[in-house]
Amino acid sequence: MPLMGCSPNAITFTTLIKGVSCSGSGKSSMVLELLRRMSALGGASKPDVVAYTAVIDALCKDGNVEKAAEIFEEMEAMGVNPNVFTYSAIIDAYCKGSSLEKAVNMFEEMTKKGICPSMVTCNIIVDALCRVGVVDKAAELFQHMNLAGFPPDLITFTSIAYSLCMDGLAAEAQKFLDVMSEKGVEADEVMYTTIMDGYCMIGRTDDALKIFHLMVSRGIKPDAITYCSLINIYLREDNIDLALRTFDEMPEKGFRHIARIYNDLLAKLYQAGRVADARRMHEKMVAADVAPDIDTYHTIIRGLCKNHCIIEATEFFWSVLSQNFNLEVKTFNIMMDGLCKAGETKLARDIFDCLLSKGLTPNAFTYTIMLNCRISDGSLVDFEEFYESMERFGCSMDSTIFNSIIQNLLKKGEIRKVIDFLNGMEKRKLSFDESTASLFYSSLNENKQYQQYLHEFSQNDTNFGDKISINALIDSFKSYLLKGQTLKG
Repeated sequence: MPLMGCSPNAITFTTLIKGVSCSGSGKSSMVLELLRRMSALGGASKPDVVAYTAVIDALCKDGNVEKAAEIFEEMEAMGVNPNVFTYSAIIDAYCKGSSLEKAVNMFEEMTKKGICPSMVTCNIIVDALCRVGVVDKAAELFQHMNLAGFPPDLITFTSIAYSLCMDGLAAEAQKFLDVMSEKGVEADEVMYTTIMDGYCMIGRTDDALKIFHLMVSRGIKPDAITYCSLINIYLREDNIDLALRTFDEMPEKGFRHIARIYNDLLAKLYQAGRVADARRMHEKMVAADVAPDIDTYHTIIRGLCKNHCIIEATEFFWSVLSQNFNLEVKTFNIMMDGLCKAGETKLARDIFDCLLSKGLTPNAFTYTIMLNCRISDGSLVDFEEFYESMERFGCSMDSTIFNSIIQNLLKKGEIRKVIDFLNGMEKRKLSFDESTASLFYSSLNENKQYQQYLHEFSQNDTNFGDKISINALIDSFKSYLLKGQTLKG
């Protein structure tokens, strides 16, 4: 342009900034350079509110929100007043970046300055508030929109309905269907499906079905997600065959099955013991070229294990692993847990070794499984050594794991090992919960060898049953063992 005798102005630069922003991510430095050139040239090129807004919007879209906030402050310092579009850009970025408090502060600052928020801005805040369950604040803003002459639209209603449903208030969400009708806002399939899911969450499947029929009667065409919800309703009612028929109807209505539907059906089929049907469902998924997700693998491995198809589950696990699919620690845990419960402790340890070889970090549940495995096959000698290996991977023995292990030992009648474990855990200051304490007492009481001892202890402790007495019982029982009593467990 200078070669042609023309000097770029603010409009020219703003157009460039918008073009750079649209060309892809990672353009923050280019956008900032253009802004600096505008400031340096001054005159007709001096950045105005439109230019600053374009820069802030570009930075926000590039994920550089903190820099956008700095430019926002610079803009005000230069005497350029932000408008509703400037605020909307940065509020949207704060909401998407989980900085809701900053977004609300910006929104309140905007209104205090007399800048009337647009419907878009209001919906951004309402949706963000609803997503984190701050329904009261969202409702307050809902009223503010009405008073300010911005009647809530479909997005507003859907956001609030979603939040209400997440709070178990599907009936309250349903009332908005009538409010929307009164205000001339037509509910879409997303709104109806949201309420259907809300009723499902609280077990009111009949009401969820009524919403589906209401939707159809009003001429709203269900989408694939609606059918997912409908199938889920039938599955919750244990009406697997009707769920399968609905599944078969989807392609006829022009909808492609998605992984979520297959996962839900697979889980229910395995739960019902219909392993052959589950296999056929998985075959359909492969034939339809629907890519399985991690939940698909978890569902199949868990389902096969629970139906005692351990060999098939193990073969499936290794086949998935050979496909270089990025499995999670949870996947290994499910397989190890199934093998351990089936008594295949050596195979479970092989899976554990594979987990480590993949560079994955075992979690507390991993160690709980492995500890129970080693208890089952008698390979655990030193509890303290095992605990130290947990600590090396950043895991600690919490009360839940502690009580789970104790209960597992007691159910196997391994009273001696319980005491060995307690001795190993003495420094950890962990205690029995109520159910473990009750099981420990019952285990002693059901063993003829300890009935007399337990009778004498309870005679001396009139408050037996509370935590202090349980601890006293454990200490007394340890002393009893040290006196040379032979236990057969």
